[in-house]
Amino acid sequence: MKDILVNYIGWVGMASCTIAYVLLNAKIIRYNGVLYQMMNLIGGVGLMLSAFFVRDIPNVAVNIVWCFIAFFGILRYSRKAIQVRK
Repeated sequence: MKDILVNYIGWVGMASCTIAYVLLNAKIIRYNGVLYQMMNLIGGVGLMLSAFFVRDIPNVAVNIVWCFIAFFGILRYSRKAIQVRK
C-alpha cells in the first residue's frame, strides 16, 4: 500500500511540474505569478517525497532546491501582488 501511495505522490509531482511548464510556454500563466510557483512547489514536494522513499538522494537534493526556489517565488510575487492592490 505504501508503494502505491509513494508512486501516486511522485506522479502528482511530475504532473504538476509538467503542466506548469506547458501552461507557461502556452502563455496561459506567467512565471511571475503565484500559481506557477505553487505548481512548482507542489511538484517539487511530490517528486522529493517519492525520491526519498526509493533512496534516490541526488533527486531528493535537487527537488529540495526546487522547492526553496518556488517558495521564494511565492513570497516574492505574493508581496508584489499585495503592494499592487494597495
